[in-house]
Amino acid sequence: MTFCPFSGIWEKQKNRHHRQFGIFHEHLSIDEGMLPYYGHHSCKMFIRGKPIRFGSKIWTMSSANDYPYALKI
Repeated sequence: MTFCPFSGIWEKQKNRHHRQFGIFHEHLSIDEGMLPYYGHHSCKMFIRGKPIRFGSKIWTMSSANDYPYALKI
């Protein structure tokens, strides 16, 4: 069951080839971000004072050159 409108977009492609065949960078980072979304949904968040105030929070594992290996919504 998905609770966020963005989860189906990346979930199909996320783990299929990256973790099985991918060559990971030596330095990885984990960061959070916001996907802008202004519709009505229960997983939408509001953060006052940010450039993207309404949206869904995502967590990313990416390399030092900003290549995303995994996303969690």
